[in-house]
Amino acid sequence: MYDWSLAAKKMLAREFFISAVSGSGTERHKPLLRAAVKGELGGAFCLTEVSHGTNTKAVRTTATYQPDTGKFLLHTPDFEAAKCWAGNLAKTATHAAVFAQLHCGGECHGLHTFIVPVRDPATLLPLPGVIIGDMGAKVGLNGLDNGWMMLDQYELDREMLLNKTGNVTPEGVYTTPFKDPKKRFGASLGNLSGGRVGIINMANCNLHMAVVIAVRYSAVRRQFGAPGQEEQAVLNYPTQQHRLMPYLAASFAHHHFSMTFYEDFLRLLIGKMSGEDPDMLAALAPCPNFDTSSSFSHKLEPKKRDTSKVHIGSKNIIFLKK
Repeated sequence: MYDWSLAAKKMLAREFFISAVSGSGTERHKPLLRAAVKGELGGAFCLTEVSHGTNTKAVRTTATYQPDTGKFLLHTPDFEAAKCWAGNLAKTATHAAVFAQLHCGGECHGLHTFIVPVRDPATLLPLPGVIIGDMGAKVGLNGLDNGWMMLDQYELDREMLLNKTGNVTPEGVYTTPFKDPKKRFGASLGNLSGGRVGIINMANCNLHMAVVIAVRYSAVRRQFGAPGQEEQAVLNYPTQQHRLMPYLAASFAHHHFSMTFYEDFLRLLIGKMSGEDPDMLAALAPCPNFDTSSSFSHKLEPKKRDTSKVHIGSKNIIFLKK
């Protein structure tokens, strides 16, 4: 059986962080990419806040440019604006891709991404102005250190703004190649798509394992039967078939969906490299939520129906009920 903690930790620290920097950064961010490739820094992705998750436009972390110092001041106004559930953040990340509302010239220019050093790479202690905590035990993936973070008037160099979709000059003038703010916003969130593909495939694998275990066990578990005859397999009972077979069918549907979603993502990447604008980002956004929530409910049903001693644990490890 599989525990996705190690794979998720590695993906977030390296691939996802590199994708965020390469997708939204420019030439000046290549030293960060080289350091990430060499493993000299570990990344975390900080978008979700305590009071805002899906509604990313309402994120309340601010990044205010100071022309006199040439730096941004990143600040968390209160705990509801704290970044949360960021993988690798609680213990190991040295840098975080932080989404914040960019303010300069007395105007808010919307959500932008900043690469923020959060820990001393030698000691892994938080830097001044950075408060980090652990989200604690979860129902799964406890090998991944999900954390929360607050920033207290944290000074950040202007060059740490990932400026492909929007930039601030040393004098404090905001520039962007996008005339439509909605398109700029969509482009800035485009790098989330790779993570969505990964989440969907992880949920799909978990569903496959749960359903296969439930159906196989129902086929070998025997209960009741006609007098003098061998007990029947639990799977022969119509009520068991009624509860399990739809989820077996759903696992095929989820598998097909994950594969077509992956192909759509590849077309999106090809379109970005060729200069096309396929406008697929909005369609991709809700897919992980559908797939993971549906997969979770499907995994619960086999657990409820197999009332024997064998169950599927929160980490997809089989354990014996006492």
